[in-house]
Amino acid sequence: MKKRIIFFTLMLTFIMLFAFSCGEAQNDNADLIGSCTLKVDCITILSNMEKLNPDKVELIPEDGIIVELEDVDIYEGDTVYSVFAREMKAKGIAQSSTDLGEGMCYISSVSGIAEFDCTEMGGWMYLVNGESSLLSVNQQEVLDGDTIEIRYSCNWGEDIGIVFGE
Repeated sequence: MKKRIIFFTLMLTFIMLFAFSCGEAQNDNADLIGSCTLKVDCITILSNMEKLNPDKVELIPEDGIIVELEDVDIYEGDTVYSVFAREMKAKGIAQSSTDLGEGMCYISSVSGIAEFDCTEMGGWMYLVNGESSLLSVNQQEVLDGDTIEIRYSCNWGEDIGIVFGE
C-alpha cells in the first residue's frame, strides 16, 4: 500500500510539472503596439540527419524552415512565447511547451519535432535580434521591430551561435 501511495504521488508530481503548457497568447484586450518578424527553423537537423529519431525524418522540411521570416503583429505585454504560440496556432502548426515552474517556460516541440529528437543535447532555443537571453521564452518581452528566431539546436545552442558562460 505504501508503495502505491509513493507511486501515485510521484506520478501526480510528474504530471503537475510537465503536463501543463505555458499559457496562451496575449490578452484579447491588449493594444496593438507594432510588429516584429518571426522565423522558426530546424536547419541544424539537416546536417545531423543520421542522429535524428527515425520516426521523425518525415517531419523535417527539405530546407529546414518551418515558418519563413515574416512580419507579425505584437500587442502590449507580448513575450517571445506569446507571439510564437499565437502564430503557430494561426498557422495550424502544433507546438507544445513545458512549464518549468517559477514562471519559466520552455518550448519542447514544434511541428512534431521535440527536444532530444536529434541528439541528447537537442532542443528548441530562441534569439531576439540575433542575441540569446538568459530569460525564459515567456519572460522575454518583444518590442516593435524585433526579430524573433525559434531554432532547433542539436548541440545546446552552439550550432546556432549561442555560447553559455561567456
